[in-house]
Amino acid sequence: MIMNKRMMMRVAAVLLLGSSGMTAPIKAPAGVAVSPLFSDHMVLQRDKPLPVWGTAPAGTHVTVKFGSQEKSAEADTNNTWRVKLDPVKLSDKPQKLEILSALSQPP
Repeated sequence: MIMNKRMMMRVAAVLLLGSSGMTAPIKAPAGVAVSPLFSDHMVLQRDKPLPVWGTAPAGTHVTVKFGSQEKSAEADTNNTWRVKLDPVKLSDKPQKLEILSALSQPP
């Protein structure tokens, strides 16, 4: 994919490790979306790899940031993407999950 103009779209969700409750699904603009399983105030499994997935137009580069981790993937021909974050330790502090996507614009 050739990028004529780079646009960074951010969608951030505050994920609390050690609290409970879920709200509306998180979505990114321009057709990039994270699975509806991910929402504000969710609890993540500790000490296990953390898969994060969603949809985007085929060929779209998607980056997931969580704490000090940053993992990237490209949406496949089925318009799906997936990354696997490294295991995290128990924490009672809020952590922010960011889904970033750089999409090209037509000339």
